[in-house]
Amino acid sequence: MFPPIVLNPTSEDMVLDLCSAPGSKTTQLAEMMNNKGTLVVNEVQLERVKALVYNLDKMNFLNFGVHNSKGEILSKYYDAKFDKILVDAPCSGLGIIQKKSEVNKWWTVDRVARLAEIQTRLLVAAIKMLKVGGEILYSTCTLTLEENELVVDKILGKYPVEVEKIELPIEHHSGLTSYHGEKLHPDLSKAIRIFPWEADSDGFFMIKLKKTGDTVPPEQIKFKKSYVINVIYAENKEMKSAITALSEELGIDVKVFSEFKYLIKRNDIYFVNKDWDDENLGLYHRIGTKFGSFDRDNNIVLHSHAAQILQKYITKNIYEITDLEELTAYLRGGLILNDTLPPGQYVLKFDGIFLGTGVVIHGGIKSRFPRSNRTQKIRVKGLIIQ
Repeated sequence: MFPPIVLNPTSEDMVLDLCSAPGSKTTQLAEMMNNKGTLVVNEVQLERVKALVYNLDKMNFLNFGVHNSKGEILSKYYDAKFDKILVDAPCSGLGIIQKKSEVNKWWTVDRVARLAEIQTRLLVAAIKMLKVGGEILYSTCTLTLEENELVVDKILGKYPVEVEKIELPIEHHSGLTSYHGEKLHPDLSKAIRIFPWEADSDGFFMIKLKKTGDTVPPEQIKFKKSYVINVIYAENKEMKSAITALSEELGIDVKVFSEFKYLIKRNDIYFVNKDWDDENLGLYHRIGTKFGSFDRDNNIVLHSHAAQILQKYITKNIYEITDLEELTAYLRGGLILNDTLPPGQYVLKFDGIFLGTGVVIHGGIKSRFPRSNRTQKIRVKGLIIQ
């Protein structure tokens, strides 16, 4: 996708994706950051947050935290905090009408006007959350001036930002600098418009802004310290003995676990890369991905997502699935019949691929493959097994 490429975040950055679901651009940002740094992700619609988290988990990312909030409200918590911000704003969708015919059903002039108001608020909030010298990429998948140049024209001259030139090796046009005979800010010519019939792409508008001076923040709200989430390290007394036991069980060098932060929520454990940082923990719907959970003996039951992330370090208790019957049972959350294995938890592989975890119970290995990933149809080497 073009917007993350133009924003070009690094592993050293603190990045905000202000309007993120379903997550294609978010996952691209996380990948470009090499799964490091701090990626703060926001989505206002709770039902879309599930798809967003699912996509981040599926890609095994560890540098994200997910907000479920109105984007313009976040500026009350973050003043000049971020190095880079993506505002891929909600829009009327004229740039994707060629592949989504439903745009015809919702597109109205009144809807465009309402969206333009939201887009302006989001962009102002983003400017206030950006550090001086930081960059914003504002983008939409629509072609109307009201949602693109006219939104940015309201900003230029009122806020300390300047337009930066965008280099993109694809056919595009410059932003428009006049509307109904009235001149707009001349720097809007540095924006780019991409037409789907020219570039074999969705239609896009993009403009890159650099913050050049301080802004007056809205009244800041200090979120009360979260007593629900406890952030600790592998060396912490609460984790050390459990980490040591897990290290011995799966043959993972104990030093590996020091590369992460752990977030404890009741018995559940999540983890993020060690340099992920934000003090507003109570704002988050989700931080990082699932590491595992504590059992009644305070041992760690490793989650399948964590096993996939740590796979290159695992040297013990690896079970190789050898036939399609076992594979089918595992991916459906069932039992792999085998009464010869010593008790404990195992990491399962098939054809060189780490799938996830399981635990030995009476009669075999009980699958712990994530319920959200289970399927009744399995494709193996071109064959579909039902």
